[in-house]
Amino acid sequence: MESVPIHILQQRSEEIERLDQLQKYIERNLHKSITVEQLAEAVHFHPNYLIKYFKKHFGMPPARYMQRKRMDKAKFLLTTTSQSMKEVAQQSGFESTNHFTKSFRKETGFPPTEYRKNVKGL
Repeated sequence: MESVPIHILQQRSEEIERLDQLQKYIERNLHKSITVEQLAEAVHFHPNYLIKYFKKHFGMPPARYMQRKRMDKAKFLLTTTSQSMKEVAQQSGFESTNHFTKSFRKETGFPPTEYRKNVKGL
């Protein structure tokens, strides 16, 4: 570590901070519709550059990452609360219960109610 120039360490530190900012912004706003422009503005990037940067560091485009985070939150809510499907959909950032149900089934192979029943039954 001593042989690494200080400017390289500062760049890495800034990059880690920027990635952390992106993750926190997404987590705080997951219940809303987040545009690439909003995400780019949060870290002072051009939207086109943000997409490339995001994919390089997270291994997927921002939209896919946010969809995955929404699904993770929905799964968590389904297994830890007794909230209605409408409440779970809203808190997970889906525009409608119908969209949530279709997306959830596509992602998991189960409708949300069946997923909840199967996981809680374990």
